Amino acid sequence: MTETNRRKTKMHIALAALLVILLSFCGCDNKYSSHYTAIVLITNSSSHSAYMKFGTFTGTNVFKLRVQEGDSIEYSGNIKDGSLTVYYDYEGNKEELFTLEGEQEIEDVTKELPKGTTYIIVETDGKVEEGELHFDVK
Repeated sequence: MTETNRRKTKMHIALAALLVILLSFCGCDNKYSSHYTAIVLITNSSSHSAYMKFGTFTGTNVFKLRVQEGDSIEYSGNIKDGSLTVYYDYEGNKEELFTLEGEQEIEDVTKELPKGTTYIIVETDGKVEEGELHFDVK
């Protein structure tokens, strides 16, 4: 093997190792994934809150929240047309939080959550029009 080939081999090994390290930080531990089509979708999320506003939305959107001991989630939402269900998952237990259909609205409901990582999963049953959802851990 020539010196040039040895350098290329070492470079390929170093790049592969770097790729493995980068992938370990990508947040690929998510149990759920977002997949959707939307028109005018605005989202914002942090470890303690999530927000979603859209013109039309079809599919699934997932938010990852951190809950401390004694925290609750306060949520509200509305849609103009269609149907969507919001679930929460804590340690593999996916449970319904609420459903909105037609011109329904839900305002400032609070639910206690256990400490740890909680996934908020928004799933539609077809196309949903003009909606807004808020989730705040307090």
